[in-house]
Parts: sequence; C-alpha cells; structure tokens
Amino acid sequence: MNRPLPGIVRRPFLLVACVAGLLALAAAPAMGQSAVAPPAGFTALFNGSDLSGWRGRPHFDPRKEAEGTAEERAQRQQDWNADMAAHWKVENGVLVNDGKGVYLTTGEDYGDFELQLDWMFPEACGDSGIYLRANPQVQIWDPDCERDNKHGNQKGSGGLWNNPAESAGRFPLVKADKPIGQWNTFRIRMQGDRVSVTLNGQDVVVDAPLANYFAKGEPLPARGPLQIQTHGAPMHVRNVFIRELAGGASTGGASSGSASSGSASSGSASTGTAPSGTAATADGDAAHRQGNGPGWRDLGEQDFVNVNGEPGTWTWKDGVAHCTGKPVGVIRTREPLTNLELSLEWRHLTAAGNSGVFLWAPPAALENLPPGKLPPGGIEVQVLDHGYTAQYEKSTGKKADWFTTDGDVFPVGTSTMKPFPPVAPDGRRSFPTARHSRGTPEWNHYYIRAVDGEVKLWVNGHQVSGGSGCTPATGYLCLESEGAPVEFRRLRIRELPGSEKTGTTTVTEAKSLAQASATADAPAAGDETGFTPLFDGKTLDGWQGAVAGHEVVDGEIRSRKGVGGNLLTKGEYGDFVLRFDFRLTPGANNGLGIRAPDAGDVAFSGIELQVLDDGHPKYEKIQPWQVHGSIYGVVPAVRGKLRPTGEWNTEEVIAKGTRITVNLNGATIVDADVAEFRDGKPTLDGKPHPGLSRTTGRIGFLGHGDEVHYRNLRIRPLP
Repeated sequence: MNRPLPGIVRRPFLLVACVAGLLALAAAPAMGQSAVAPPAGFTALFNGSDLSGWRGRPHFDPRKEAEGTAEERAQRQQDWNADMAAHWKVENGVLVNDGKGVYLTTGEDYGDFELQLDWMFPEACGDSGIYLRANPQVQIWDPDCERDNKHGNQKGSGGLWNNPAESAGRFPLVKADKPIGQWNTFRIRMQGDRVSVTLNGQDVVVDAPLANYFAKGEPLPARGPLQIQTHGAPMHVRNVFIRELAGGASTGGASSGSASSGSASSGSASTGTAPSGTAATADGDAAHRQGNGPGWRDLGEQDFVNVNGEPGTWTWKDGVAHCTGKPVGVIRTREPLTNLELSLEWRHLTAAGNSGVFLWAPPAALENLPPGKLPPGGIEVQVLDHGYTAQYEKSTGKKADWFTTDGDVFPVGTSTMKPFPPVAPDGRRSFPTARHSRGTPEWNHYYIRAVDGEVKLWVNGHQVSGGSGCTPATGYLCLESEGAPVEFRRLRIRELPGSEKTGTTTVTEAKSLAQASATADAPAAGDETGFTPLFDGKTLDGWQGAVAGHEVVDGEIRSRKGVGGNLLTKGEYGDFVLRFDFRLTPGANNGLGIRAPDAGDVAFSGIELQVLDDGHPKYEKIQPWQVHGSIYGVVPAVRGKLRPTGEWNTEEVIAKGTRITVNLNGATIVDADVAEFRDGKPTLDGKPHPGLSRTTGRIGFLGHGDEVHYRNLRIRPLP
C-alpha cells in the first residue's frame, strides 16, 4: 500500500474519504438484511454485504462430521473458512466465486424447506450446483458447452444429476436456462427426500426423490446444510431466501404455495380450477402424473402399428418419435385399451403445427383408412401450436373462436362426449380453464386420464379440460400426423381396471388418488434397492410345507405335476413389494399366497392371487375373479396381459395395509383396497374371506397339481 510522506497531511482527501465512507455505510444493507426484500414468509440467507451466516465446507460425507476431537473439528472448520474467504467475496450485493475453493455453506442446518435464489455464469462452460442437506445436487451448468455434452448438459440445469441413471428427476423435464451472462431463478422445494425444482418459471423436476449420495440406498439425513458448489468456473449468486416447512408429505411443484409471484407455475392450477363434476388432483400426485410409480411402462416403436402413413412418416430414435406430418393419418397401439393413464411430452418443430392424441378409436374407424384421412371416431386430445390461430384467421378470414391452442378435448365423428366447461360454441369441445401450453420449439407435458368413459387432461402440470360419458369408451390409442413435423417423447402408460369391470370402486377418481398415495413407499420399476432374495436358486432352505411337491431345477422352483400342496416361506411378511418371474405350462393352475397362515385354504384364510393359464380353452367359462392375477373370489384382474404359454412373465405384488396392487409385465392388472370386503361388503364369490383381515403371514405357492416354474424371487419390506 502507498503511504503519504512524513509531515504531509492530506486533509482534503481525508474529508472526501470520510464522506464517501459515510455514504457507503448509509447505502449498504444492514447486517442480516438482504438488498432485496424477501418474499412473504421467507427469510434472507445472504445479507447482501458480507459472508455472515455462511461457512466453508467442501464435498464431504456428513457421517464424518463428528470425526476427530473438538479441537481437530474446530481447526478443520477454521481451515475451510480461510479457504472460503480466499475464493468467495461480495460485490455489489452479489456472491462472487472464482470457481475454486470450498463450497459456500449455510451455518444452519435445514430439514424441509423452500429455497429461492438467483444465479448466473459470467463465462461460458460454467458448472456448479446446489447441495441439499449436504447431498449433491440440483445441477447447474452451461447447456451450450460441448465439453459436457457427454454428461447430458444439453438437457439443461435443475436436474438431480447425481441420482442413479434413468431415475426420475435426474435430468430436467425441459431446458429452461437463460443465456450466459443473464440471471436465472431457482425455486427449490424439499420435503422428506422429495425435491421439486422450478427454473425461470418452468417446472423442471417434479416431486422426485433425491438419492443419498454418500450412503447408497439409505434415507437422506433429516437435516443438513445447503451448499453452493464450486466447480472450476466463476459463479455469481444473489437473492438467497428460504422458508422452512413443517414436516409431512410432499406437496408437489416447487412453486406450489410459494409466496413468490410472477412465476408461470406459481400456485396450483389443480386446486379450484377442476372442471365441474370432477375432483381436483392433489399437488402431491405430481410425480404420478409424470409417469412415475408402480404399473407405469414405456411406450415405444414396438407398441405401435402404422395405419395409413408412409414408411417414413414416423421414425423413432433415442426414445423420440418423429413425425413428418405427411401424409395426414395415424399410428395406433397394437391392442385396444379401455382404462388408462398416459404421460407424454410433445413439441412442434414449426409454427402453427397441428397434431393430436386419439383415445378409444374404434376398430371400424381405422379399418381400410386411406392416407390423408383421420379416424372418423374417437376422442381427440388436441396438440396444437399457438401459431395455428393466426394462420387460421389469415387463411380463412374467420375468427378463431371455435378452438384453442391450450388443450381442447373433443369427440370425433360418430363418437360422443359431454364436455367439461368452458365449452366451445359448437357445444362439443371442452376448452381449457387456463392457458399453459408452450409454443414451438419448447416441449410440453400432457397427463391424460381416461377411465370409465371420462377423460381428463393436465397440461404442464395443470388440469385444464376433459369430458364424461364418452362413447365408445374402449378402442385404440393413436398418435396423429396432420401436415407438420411434430415429436413425442417419454411416452408412459399405466393400464387400469375399471369400476364397471371389477364390480368395485377401486379405480374411481377419489380412490385412485388415495391409492397413488398409498404406494408412495413402493420403489419405481427397475429400482432394486432394498430387495433381498427369498430363494437362493439352489435349495428350498427357508421354505416349509409341501417341500416334496416342489423341486429346484436350473435355478427355478418348479411345482411337481400331479402332487400339489402349499410351499410357504418360514418367515412372515406384512407390507412388502414382491417381485418374481414365472412360466406357465399349458392349462396350469397355481396360486400365490400372501399373509397366509400355516394351515387352511389360503384363498379364504389368507389372500390368494391367482396364477392361471386363463387363455386355455378349458377355462373359457371361468368367473372374472378367477383369471390370472385376481384376488381370488374378491377382485377380478384385467385380462390379456399374460405372455404366450411357455414364455417367462414378470410380476410385482405390492401389499400396503388393505391395498393390494398386482403389476404383470409392466401393466397394472389389480389395484384394490380390500377394506370394504373385510368390513362387510359381499365378495364376488359370495363366501367369507376372513384372511382379508390378516396383517401379516407367510408367502407361498399354492399347488393344484400342475407344473409351474418360478425364479428371481425377491422381497422388500415396506414401512
């Protein structure tokens, strides 16, 4: 530092310096205050002037925090704080990092919370993230940096990047980043292990679990610090606010209930905006509407048949279906569908694009359909770009008042539907209650629920339109080609039993939501965390009962033909997820017992889930509650999901309280709450089933003298 020479006093400079200092103090925010006032209900984590309330901490296993003596821990923290001071500073109300050093870490720990902050990369190829409870991370990176393309940065920021591959939330639903040098706004909501992220007003992660990075498969710590990561490039952060939440179930999007305003996703459109006569969907069901949870499966090229397009009209690559739009026509599913949930994303590649999703298209409407024509029957869920309105009015000279570009639902041709309000002038279309669609080339998300003749549509997380009384209420699912290029991706379907088919109300709207909540503890398809084997592949150790009626061959348990008897586990199980493979021989009859006692007919003294080659001619006249997968005598299963006799099938059984779910080859065939039968409602076979009241028991195979093969048995207890 330069100092004045001795004997020379620079009083004018001193006066100016003092005045400048006083002005700076007057202008600076007070300690504990932010330069921008927090939203209502939030408090500032950054005061806008210094690093008060923050400490240094690197990427560090929380389990090791307590290691060492008190003096050693204090010295470690002192070293981290010195490193923080060397690489973090405050300039003009902004936290500035040079890309190096430890992470900026809150001095306090947090459990459930809503976090809001702004961030910006001043240079290209930036990389950072937000650690939640000291666990990585909500990813922040430059989506245009080719260096990181191999890691998926082109998909944008906001994903839970350190989650296992292909897990929900690992990558964002949409790319919502602003260009380098511009400020971005995060709103992050965390309850339990569930995280929702909104980036610049767009939901990029919805109610996805954050995996424990440091203890794989273990629950996250209940509390922990928040951290801003350093990763080699300068990073700027400002306006950091938090609102702590009471513990409890997740309530959906990051902006649901948020005090902040101006966000495109602020508030919940599913509360107070449900069409007349429908039940609003709880915010906490957002993950289910994204196609996550038991029973969901992917739809891909192998699931569709070309109806009247050219060979190149539809092409599939990397999970994306690309349609040229020419000629006009459709592709359809291989089999008709009745009750279903559909989750998909779509985008138009040119302005004014037109397409649609057809539900319940009757076979006759697709038979011999010529190129250039759309089916003359079915319920269409409109997929329309905003530019279509201007194009229509310019080309026709008419006012575009009979359609919208935000999710109309309407019957086509001979099909009929009673539309939910608001209704189009022609009385046939259900108009959306609000505008939530995004224009080309952004991706949009549709969740469609079609059950018992009723259709409901959610657009980008908001319930907007639909109708009831649809006829017909069964048929093919179709994707439409209508003149302009369009793309679909992340197509997921969940087939449901219907109330009319089952004779119960297990899949009505009200119980559907309760059931989705009840399976929140069940792992997603493909997630094998926490499962243990029930069969060692070599012996029947761990099993009891009709051991002589079963044998182990080639890593399989096989029931001996002509012998029969119940083979039961030695251990008892209450609430659980059971997964296994099985292969039927022609006409085979067997059963899966759950919560079974040691003796008695498990179909009545416990719960029997039917294992049956129900397509065999000798079973032509069986009752619906006898088909494969049914809760025997109580709840029928959806039929037709078994693979051909002799091929391996995959089954999952979820038992949670009084709710039983059976997923067969990726499709849900039973989803029922048996409490009403336990409490006195007559069962379908007219017989008492006291086993429905059991809360625990053995798992076993109920042999009836036919040969059936089982393998890969594993179980995961549920809390």
